Amino acid sequence: MGLTDKEVFDLTPEDEDVPFLYVDGYWKDDKSEFHEYKVSTSDDDFEDDDTIFFYGLSESEVIDAISQGIRTIHDFVITSYHK
Repeated sequence: MGLTDKEVFDLTPEDEDVPFLYVDGYWKDDKSEFHEYKVSTSDDDFEDDDTIFFYGLSESEVIDAISQGIRTIHDFVITSYHK
């Protein structure tokens, strides 16, 4: 279940230099939800490896993943995020 065009338009990245984002969503296979998973916007930030769920997703890419809903290539669906 993705967002409407208006909802996607309302999600505009404010600052691409944010080092981390926090995402909510669910796993595609069993629909179990997750909350506040930490995403690194960098591919090479391995200092905090044990607490980072996913690497290399910019704010724009997270917004795109939200708009795609279940159609993403990932094993999970992102439903919302915050900084």
